[in-house]
Amino acid sequence: MATLGKTKCGKFVFDRYNSHIDLKIGILREALEKLKIPEGSKYIYTSVKMPFEVGHNVVVPAEEGEDIFYAKRPGNNFLSRFVKKEPLPTKYISLELKQLENVPNEWLLMSSHLGDTRNPEIDFSEGIGPMEEDLIFWNAHAFCWGYIAVVPGTITEACPWEP
Repeated sequence: MATLGKTKCGKFVFDRYNSHIDLKIGILREALEKLKIPEGSKYIYTSVKMPFEVGHNVVVPAEEGEDIFYAKRPGNNFLSRFVKKEPLPTKYISLELKQLENVPNEWLLMSSHLGDTRNPEIDFSEGIGPMEEDLIFWNAHAFCWGYIAVVPGTITEACPWEP
């Protein structure tokens, strides 16, 4: 495991095999330096506001009437929502971290992305229905088409979570 950096509260953050890092390492380190993990936490998914624009958020507001469709992204067994729009500039970096078992000062980066935090995507594979707030979020947002890889042959206009 490679050390990515250290948080404002002194926690060491490591990269994990096959993590999802959606930004440059230098910017990621700056965000980690601003992050204060709440005492007693073992998992955190939060966003850090930087003093400058860090890039573009590929999850944007999407409304009925726009060209919305669904496709599988590599590594997912569920369909993601897409819209034909451009990504929006952002100052936010979102980080998902998990404390290493029995090591309170060491954390593992699970994923990171540009933009504010977002709700989990709608995934029925675990046999649990989605949370209402997840449905509300993903019925109002979508990934920008052309900026995220998709699995060929999986594109559909049928919403997978509506009857």
